[in-house]
Parts: sequence; structure tokens; C-alpha cells
Amino acid sequence: MVDVLWGLARALGFALLLQSAGAALFAITFRGSLRHSAAGIARLTRNGACVALAVLIAQCVLELARMGGDWSAVADPGLRRVALASSTARALGARGAAFACLAVAFAATGAQPRGRLRTSLALAGVALAAGSFTLTGHTLTSAYRWLLAPLLAAHVLLLAFWFGALWPLARVTRQEDPRAAARVLARFSAAGVRLVPLIAVAGAVMALLLLPDAAALREPYGRLLLVKIALFALLMGLAALNRLRLVPQVERGEARALRTLRASMLVEYLLICGAVAVAAVMTGFYSPA
Repeated sequence: MVDVLWGLARALGFALLLQSAGAALFAITFRGSLRHSAAGIARLTRNGACVALAVLIAQCVLELARMGGDWSAVADPGLRRVALASSTARALGARGAAFACLAVAFAATGAQPRGRLRTSLALAGVALAAGSFTLTGHTLTSAYRWLLAPLLAAHVLLLAFWFGALWPLARVTRQEDPRAAARVLARFSAAGVRLVPLIAVAGAVMALLLLPDAAALREPYGRLLLVKIALFALLMGLAALNRLRLVPQVERGEARALRTLRASMLVEYLLICGAVAVAAVMTGFYSPA
């Protein structure tokens, strides 16, 4: 039971981290184009960071229970000292700091992070969120850490920008003027064409460096990696559909295309949630070796 709850909290924590960091990046990147939807996107970012902090606390408790093998381990002071000295504690600490930065940066109701201080605080939160993944896990002990760490941070950052933008984009299509919404969609889609393939490139290089040989693909880690790749292939297909067909139709003012685009973005969101859950299980319970 502890392992199941730990895995669920880990997957939820990953998703909330990507959502909060990505929504913050979206708010900063497109703040000049957000008029009616700005307040809702700010609330989404702030509330997501606050919920993520609560999940993070649950993760800390579950880490202790999992280390000790049962719930009584949570009260063991010796085990707490061991846990605090671990790489996992450093990663969770960085995430806690990231969520705090994002919550404060978007603290004012309806406010986007305008001004140098609040923008810097939001960007610091995003950087801490992405960097936290390099503080623990398989990349930490690899001989190729010097390459794996920046690749992993870039992989997480790019995925956060994509994943975290989907709910804000849906809000933009509902609350902004159709022409303004079309401009935001076109800008995001154009950026995605350049950035999304880099997610696959970074992931492929990391897999080549972490997996000892092709036979590892038959092990649990490798099988889950193949599932993740399949989900990403579906996502790339949806992204191409949006870019080449649906976004141009929205720019032409076709209302039906806007509804189809919203449905497509919802499917994208669910597929990324699935890929994040697979990654949480894959990296939490299994080793590439």
C-alpha cells in the first residue's frame, strides 16, 4: 500500500510541477497578449503551486514510510536524519522552493508577474523546478552526468512549457477576442514546431546514455520507456494536426475548428499525464541497468 501511494504521489507531484512551471512560462511569454484571461491564468498558476506544495508534504511522509517499510517509520528520528541527507531530500527541497517562488510571484489576485522582481521570482521557480530533477535519480550516478544533467533539465523545461500551456490556451480561446486568441495560438504553435522536437531529441540521447544495451528494452524499465515513446509519438501527431490544420482554420475564424482544437488539447493533456505517470513509475521503481 505504501508503495502504491508513493507512486501515485510521485506521479501527481511530477504533473503539478510541470503544470505550475509551464503555466508560469506561458503567463510570462504571452502576458502582453492576455487581457481577459490573465486573471484566470494567474490563479491557475498560483493554485497549482499551492496544491503542489501540499502534495510535496505528502511525498515527504511517504518517503519515510517507504524507507522504513511501514507507517511507523515516519516517527523514527534516525530515519528522518538519513532521509534529510539523501539526494531525494535535496530534490524535494528544490521543488518546495520552486512552488513557493511561483506562489509568491502570482500572489496578487488577477495579477501577472509584471515587474523585474516578480518576473525574476517566477523564472527562479521555473529553473528550480526543472533543475530539481538533476539532483536525484539515475542521471546522478551516471558517468555521463555532465551531459545527462543539462539534457534532463532541458527535457523537463520544454515538456513543462508544452504541458503547462494547454489549460491556459484553452482559457484564452474562451475568454479572449477570437482574433487575439488566434494570434496567441499561432505564436504558441510556431514556437512548438521548433521546441517540441527537442523534447524527443533530449529523451533519445538520455536513453542511449542510460540503457546498457538493446536487450534492456525487454526489462521493465525498457518496456515502460517504449510505452512512453509510443505516447509521445501520438502527441507529436496531434501537435502536427493542430499546427497544420486546426490553428490555420481558427485563424480564418472557423468556430467549429476552435471546438475541435479544444478537444485536441484535452487529449494532449491526458496523453502527457499518462506519459508523466509512466515516467514516475519507470524512474521510481526500476533501473535502466
